[in-house]
Amino acid sequence: MECVALFSLTSALCGLATSLPMLILCRVVQGIAGGGLQPISQAILLDTFPVERRAAGMAVYGLAALTAPVLGLTLGG
Repeated sequence: MECVALFSLTSALCGLATSLPMLILCRVVQGIAGGGLQPISQAILLDTFPVERRAAGMAVYGLAALTAPVLGLTLGG
């Protein structure tokens, strides 16, 4: 939960940045906090899904992980 809270806080700070150094600092901290989100989410998936459905759960997760950066840049830009 600390990673989620820190990632959310630094995302808001990135949007409120008043200078380039502030934006870079917030993005660095956001990257550090975001680094913990992926393994935690995968561990939750593996704990939640039964053994026979884990591959499907990880496939959907992988699809979202590959699609999100493409759509995010396209729609956000």
